[in-house]
Amino acid sequence: MSKNLRKKAVVMFLVEAVCLVVLGVFLTVMQTNLSIRNQGRDTKEKIQQMQGLIDEADKKAVQNVESYDEVYRSKAASIAYMANKDKNFAYTDAKMKELADMMNISNIIIIDREGTPIVQAHNSKADFSFQRFNQLRTVFETGEPSEAFEVEIGGDVRRYYSAKIDDEREAVIEHDPEELHQLQDNTSSWESILSKVSVGLDGYTFAVSSQDYTFQYHPDKDMIGQDALIAGLDVADLEDNHYGWMEIDGERFYCGVKQIDTDNAYVICAVPEKEIAASRNITVGIVLFIFFIVMTIVVIYAILLLNEQEQEGGTGTKDFKVLGGIYFNKLLSKKLASIMVVGLIFVLIVSFYMQTLFSLSLHSMSNNKRVQDVQETLEHNADDIELITSQYNRRYLNKCQVAAYILGGNPQLQTREELQELSKVLGVEFLIVFDKDGKEEVTDSNYIDFEISDDPKEQSYEFRKLLQGVEYEIQEAQPDEVSGEYHQYIGVVMYSGDGEPDGFVQISIVPDKLEEALAATKLSSVLDGVKTGVNGFAFAVDKKDKIFTHYPKKRMDGKNALQYGMEEKQFRDGYNDYITIDGQKYYGSCLETSTDYVYVVIPDKEMTGTRLPVAIASTGVGLLCLLLIFALLAFSPEKKAGEEKNQEHGDDGPMVDVVMPDGSVRKTEAAASRWANITVKWGERTPEQQVAAVMKGMLGILALVICVAVLFKDNFFGEDSIFLYVLNGKWEKSVNVFAITGCIMIICVVSVAVMLIRKVLKMLSRTFGARGETVCRLISSFTKYLAVIAILYYCFALFGVDTKTLLASAGILSLVIGLGARTLVSDILAGLFIIFEGEFQVGDIVTIGDWRGTVLEIGVRTTKIEDPGNNVKIISNSEVSGVINMTRRNSFTSCDVGIEYGESLEKVENILAKELPNIKKRVPTIKEGPFYKGVVSLGDNSVNIRIVAQCKEADRIQLARDLNREMKILFDKYEINIPYPQVVINHPKEHEKATEWEKMRADAFNKSQKEMSKALGEESEERN
Repeated sequence: MSKNLRKKAVVMFLVEAVCLVVLGVFLTVMQTNLSIRNQGRDTKEKIQQMQGLIDEADKKAVQNVESYDEVYRSKAASIAYMANKDKNFAYTDAKMKELADMMNISNIIIIDREGTPIVQAHNSKADFSFQRFNQLRTVFETGEPSEAFEVEIGGDVRRYYSAKIDDEREAVIEHDPEELHQLQDNTSSWESILSKVSVGLDGYTFAVSSQDYTFQYHPDKDMIGQDALIAGLDVADLEDNHYGWMEIDGERFYCGVKQIDTDNAYVICAVPEKEIAASRNITVGIVLFIFFIVMTIVVIYAILLLNEQEQEGGTGTKDFKVLGGIYFNKLLSKKLASIMVVGLIFVLIVSFYMQTLFSLSLHSMSNNKRVQDVQETLEHNADDIELITSQYNRRYLNKCQVAAYILGGNPQLQTREELQELSKVLGVEFLIVFDKDGKEEVTDSNYIDFEISDDPKEQSYEFRKLLQGVEYEIQEAQPDEVSGEYHQYIGVVMYSGDGEPDGFVQISIVPDKLEEALAATKLSSVLDGVKTGVNGFAFAVDKKDKIFTHYPKKRMDGKNALQYGMEEKQFRDGYNDYITIDGQKYYGSCLETSTDYVYVVIPDKEMTGTRLPVAIASTGVGLLCLLLIFALLAFSPEKKAGEEKNQEHGDDGPMVDVVMPDGSVRKTEAAASRWANITVKWGERTPEQQVAAVMKGMLGILALVICVAVLFKDNFFGEDSIFLYVLNGKWEKSVNVFAITGCIMIICVVSVAVMLIRKVLKMLSRTFGARGETVCRLISSFTKYLAVIAILYYCFALFGVDTKTLLASAGILSLVIGLGARTLVSDILAGLFIIFEGEFQVGDIVTIGDWRGTVLEIGVRTTKIEDPGNNVKIISNSEVSGVINMTRRNSFTSCDVGIEYGESLEKVENILAKELPNIKKRVPTIKEGPFYKGVVSLGDNSVNIRIVAQCKEADRIQLARDLNREMKILFDKYEINIPYPQVVINHPKEHEKATEWEKMRADAFNKSQKEMSKALGEESEERN
């Protein structure tokens, strides 16, 4: 390589580096903006939902307080009722303690108008004469139980309720509200609201006080109560609907802010920068690497071509002047253009593929995370349902126990009028008193003469347990047998004054308050709160009937999902793939519950709408960079190439010229070198082979990196890594981008493994003898085919093919092949083996059977070979056997010539030594020779000698003809006789049997013999 060319190579690689930097900056900015835009839309949607979530939590909190207070207000009223109606009631501390224990109350106190305690279950720290307790005294004016309130005394918090006994006394309940506070914490605290709001994959939501800028809530509990400004937040960023970058405790986040005036707080949704950068960096890195390969190939190929032109003496007329002394290398530009076009198409495909992969992967992981959130919420709700139901049942069981306590000790109260009053005090729908036989004695309901059934199928049968020694029975809410409305019944054994069982009391409840408490735990409520991406949502399908049980479009509820586009295969736990509903395409993830299939989906257009524009923009910038490189390579300020020369290369190397079907001459590796364990030297390769080696090396490095990353995936990828998601296989096995990525990864792993194994075998083959090399080559070939089969099997599995069924059907397939498709399959398999084994390739000169020619095409079923006469023979691949590949460095052709026995052999040999070098000058296809190789045989009428010459395989036949011509001319020049072939006809009948050609040849020979004898006779006479 010349000095100027080396300088140019250095300059081009510098330009390539600059182009990579420019493209990298462009892609980074574009991907960052795209990620921020997508994340901003998601964050904005979450922020807009925030006020609704807080309002819903506040509403639920109010319902919790009302339900809780209603229970304890009714207990206060029950105490007042007993004070007035219960004949066993006594104003003693012991009685108060008895009632407090029965009602599960911390303390019961009877006070007068001035707040002076009369009796109490336990000593209270409260001074009820203080004005803070004036709320209790409202009962004397209203006659209704007081509103609840809390007071902290001596570090203890107590909640107070009261009910009027008479004009001078009231019953006060002093209770520890820990249960209520815990319920509120689980319902309306910042943690209960914000911990359920997911942003991105690793993002979170927190709250900051708008008064003192302290953290009201943060996932890191150590941050709660700390100054947010000291942690890095800027006051200027804390504005309603502000979106931008913020720094929190040394880490950058993309945030959205919502001001909540009712709570004097800012709610902030934050996504870590590293999450945005992770997808951006990998996408940019892979696209840049591919573009680096393309540019490197273009630059290296151009330098190699220019170097080849210099070595050959220039391109001569292939350079032409463009403008102002600028020369354009036409040959170089033609070859570079094709590589650039293919490279740009590859960059476009890779960019589009990466955009698709990351878009689908991120949203798939997001959907899976939302599905996990739904699952965790449902599991949490199951606990909540159990807790709320248990609390609800316990509270109303206690009311029933109070009713049984009052009515058991006061038979005079077992009248319809008294039961109506007691039902009102207890806050239940109605009461029923049953005797020991389960017959109704009295009730304030519309049921007359009701009796507990003996039929297990009847609703009331469960309460027969109370007649058999069970203390109480709580029945689940269900439709009433008579009215069909939902009711809940609770029964408690009633004891008489002497402590003996005396029937039982049953209360009826309309479970509307329970339904309100459980409303937020229902599946529909949970799914309404699920949002993923932009315009994503969740819905549910009944497992049994396949109907929509919950869908954002209410018109879809109750419709059959199969009739609206869903498929049977999509109804399973863990499904991750596309779903079509009502003509719209979504990407979704499925969760199977006990009754439903729950799906979290996002519209396809929201995920992939920007793929093509981003890919085109990336390719456009890459095109500009390649055009710059192309201009620097193809244009030159001066014509450096000289006149065109036909400089011959040495023929000792492994490369040979072959004529392609289009007539072009290209270099290829000689057949013998292809199977030798010898690497072709760099200087002996063509520029195309050198570039192919460079590309193979770079792709090999990429494959090795992927292989190492796959084998040590837990060390290379984080929990939320897209590639780890692909490797873990948490996606639907079908023809999709994840399956393609998985196939690429396994191909890289297997290819690297096979490459290493074959390298080791190659080293071993050099160490051992011929038998060792034979075994190593056999193992190497077996490894190659085994790897191909393994890859195909694995890829089929990733594409959703049931490989077990595929293997099981192999016998049936063999039968089908044997019956009719055997030849077709044999041809296809034989063609694949020809290509994989590299027996021959297009442009090679081969002999198959008795046919010799140039390979034009290796098809799926047939191979086409053209002979020197331009005849094309089509051979089925399965019939290709006994192949002789004559694509070698140089071939040899021979010419056998017979001389009469009367000629001097020494004379002929001297003439040949003198004249053979001249034949090479006249016949340009001769590479080496011709050479005299001695006497081949002693014929019947001639001494046969052989002349050989070295040539290209393509010129071998024609050279044989040329040598025959040259030898005839040479022998004629020196009057060396070449005898006619001797034909002897011994019998007339045999003469008749001879062919016409033989007769003509014999007649000509006999005639020449007679003429020669006559001439010799005349010459002898003249001498005499």
